Formats: sequence, structure tokens, C-alpha cells
Amino acid sequence: KNSGCIKIKINPENALLTAELLNAFYEQNPLVLFRLDGNRKFELWEMMDFEKILKEKTLHNAFIRIDYVEEPFKNFYDSKVFEAHSELKIAIDESYVHFMEAGILDFPSVIKPSLIGLSPVFLWLGSHQENRAIISTSFEHPTILEGLKFLARTRPFEYHGLENFIEITE
Repeated sequence: KNSGCIKIKINPENALLTAELLNAFYEQNPLVLFRLDGNRKFELWEMMDFEKILKEKTLHNAFIRIDYVEEPFKNFYDSKVFEAHSELKIAIDESYVHFMEAGILDFPSVIKPSLIGLSPVFLWLGSHQENRAIISTSFEHPTILEGLKFLARTRPFEYHGLENFIEITE
């Protein structure tokens, strides 16, 4: 109810449940932002169908509160195609290295420093101030949390993934 941002895990089969959750959470807090996490489970056509169902079944004001869909595609190149034909923004996660190698830096990046190191992330954040960056945990030891908080403070206006979550399953 008091959350500023809620992350919901999605897959090609749960569009209706996702729409119900978006509506319910929005009714509890109309200011909440939603981040949907696809965990590379979608083909391009599945995500297009998913978005169509969300647009039909989700309250308009709840739908526009979707900040982004994180890493939905099995093929990371589908992200550019999808964004060209969608109202939803895409964020990248583990495959951000591929996007950087391809010179595509216009997606918000969900960065897990424990996978690549605190220092490289700190250097990247400093040299890419114009890019959205969300610092996220990756099941690491609690002692790393202070380092992650330090990195998160470089982007003070983002909701970072440094807290526990409740998983809702059907």
C-alpha cells in the first residue's frame, strides 16, 4: 500500500493475472510504479500478445504506471523491435553486456554488481550519467549490501532492487 514501486514477475501465460494485480495494486496506491520482469521467457509475438491483454484488461491509469518490462525476450535484439511498436519501455538486465557491445545504451539497465564487480559498475555509472541505472541484488551475502547502497546513491531518483520481495503464485 505504501510502496513507491512494485516489481512483478511475468511469463507468457500470466497476462490476465498480471492485469488483475496491476489493477488491485493501483487501487490501493494510485502513485505506485510497476516494473514487470520477464526473465527472458518471451518470444516477440508473445510479448506483443501480453501487452495487448494488459491494455484491454488493465485500468488505463494503472497501465501507464508501468515503468518498464525487464528483460522479457529470449533474443535480446527483439527489444528494439518491440519498443518501436509498443507503448511499454524495455529494461535490460544480465544481457546488458551485449547491448553495450552493440553500442545500444538507450535502455534502462538493471545492474547486478555481484556478477561483474563493484568497481567496474562504479566506473560505468560515473561515465554514463545520462543512462538510467537500477542497482539490484543477486542473492549475495548481506555484507555486500553497503557496497550496493553506495552504488545506488549515485542514482538517487531510481527505485533500486535492494529489498526483499513477496512472491505471489497462482
